[in-house]
Amino acid sequence: MIAFLKAIDGVSEWTAKLASFLIVPLTGVMMYEVAMRYLFANPTLFAYDMSWMLYGVYGAMGLAYCHLRQGHVRVDFLYSLLSTRRKALLEAVFYVIFFFPLFYVVLRYSAENVIDSWAIRETASGSIWRPPVYPFKTLVLVGFVLLFLQGVVEFGRNLYIAIKGITPYER
Repeated sequence: MIAFLKAIDGVSEWTAKLASFLIVPLTGVMMYEVAMRYLFANPTLFAYDMSWMLYGVYGAMGLAYCHLRQGHVRVDFLYSLLSTRRKALLEAVFYVIFFFPLFYVVLRYSAENVIDSWAIRETASGSIWRPPVYPFKTLVLVGFVLLFLQGVVEFGRNLYIAIKGITPYER
């Protein structure tokens, strides 16, 4: 079990670090667009589409890492008063009630959307450039799958702490 936990944690960390490099082309595209628009009065056809696709993949690939590092918003004025074991139990219960049902819906409909997008070779309809969006949608789905796997790991970790009172790494 510990090997699985560490493997998913490692994948979450690795994909986020890899995705962080998308900021470089995103910045380049935006700088190029600004220069072309304001210095040469010749805006590009591709900058808008490239920016939302790059930023979307950047964000989606960082979801699991954010979850790993407990970076998502939490209202914890009562939560902070609980013991470690009770926190873990509460977390495990919330995973069962909220996280897993939500991700069933998200993954099911996202996967259907990606399959349909590949089947028709969908392109963006908001610009003249009309780039293909099925690779983008696929990478966003991969980000959601990684977040789901990280959620499974966090659920297992919390369940272990709730039952044993220690983290799986403290044996």
